[in-house]
Amino acid sequence: MQNSGSDKQDKDSMRDIHHRLQQKIQDFFSSMNGWEDIRTKRGNTQKSERYYKTIIKNAIVANGGSIIREAGSQQKNDLTVLWQNDQQIVYELKKKDSKTGVFMCNDSVPDGNTVYIFIYTRLQTVQICDDVTNRLYNGMTLKNKENVDIGHIRHKLDAVEKDPCATNILQLGHYVMSFVSANVSEGIISLFDFGKFFKRNYYFTTCTFRPRPNFMICHDALQ
Repeated sequence: MQNSGSDKQDKDSMRDIHHRLQQKIQDFFSSMNGWEDIRTKRGNTQKSERYYKTIIKNAIVANGGSIIREAGSQQKNDLTVLWQNDQQIVYELKKKDSKTGVFMCNDSVPDGNTVYIFIYTRLQTVQICDDVTNRLYNGMTLKNKENVDIGHIRHKLDAVEKDPCATNILQLGHYVMSFVSANVSEGIISLFDFGKFFKRNYYFTTCTFRPRPNFMICHDALQ
């Protein structure tokens, strides 16, 4: 019971810190010409990223946090922060300018241990989310689900065994992926594990094939 009480106290403490941090970042962007300055112009995403990252770092320090690790450009887990309550938190920063409000998580599988800071310049909003995975799972269903069961896969395996041509092999792969994705929709496989499933390198003699997940999180799903 003591641990449970301590966990609740830690969560309440971080909720208060994040509330104040969110307001501080919002204030920083709203001062001068901040919202316009962080917009990506002429495709220069790195310049925009450096600018809003600096603002967020200043807001963290102003709120009593110490930045103990900073990831390089295009790497995940942008900032690791040690707060005055001895809580060490990993932050991922996401910014969007367009009308669609879709945040791209390129090669970054939503992780329950990561806190996300979403910046939407069009609506001039900042949102700090420590429960992104819960929000994604809540009511999640696969829209383009296909009715594939083990029997279909066995049938395709038989077809490959009889005739291992490219068409049969690729159809088998398609059926397997349809079966796996359907089980994500059923909650048997997590989005996190589904994303990791794709993160694998294939080394050919003349090139390397490196598929990676691209999670697109809608702004509406965060409300």
